[in-house]
Amino acid sequence: MQKRRFVGIGIAVLGGFLLLSVPNESVAGAHLVYERIGYQSGVETVVDYFLANVGGDDRVNGRFSDTDMAQLRGHLIDQVCEATDGPCTYKGKNMREAHAGMGITEAEFAIIAGHFAAAMEKAGVSASDHATIMSVLSAMQDDIVGQ
Repeated sequence: MQKRRFVGIGIAVLGGFLLLSVPNESVAGAHLVYERIGYQSGVETVVDYFLANVGGDDRVNGRFSDTDMAQLRGHLIDQVCEATDGPCTYKGKNMREAHAGMGITEAEFAIIAGHFAAAMEKAGVSASDHATIMSVLSAMQDDIVGQ
């Protein structure tokens, strides 16, 4: 049970985040974001940087102590790929279900979102694509925080 709980946090984290609660058509030109960030390899780079950022942060890394990181990485890659209109399909729970009972705070959400933003910056994601992706993350906050 605890392991699934931590996997759920990670899935939301990315980005987490991306168009699970916001339909792809709400982000105009999403497929262009997938192309501009470097297709699958670009998505993987962002996810890997993100996971390294979170793993190095003692404020939040304890949430992932029992997580199967390979499984989490795969879910996050699928989530970001799908969110940017790539060819992947995320098959995990929606964010509200995945975070039910976890009590994720606004501060934790902000820290994790910041790590995702830093990962995109390190990967060379343009400012406009960065803003597009982060706006989707922000839209998911209510489905993650306080559940």
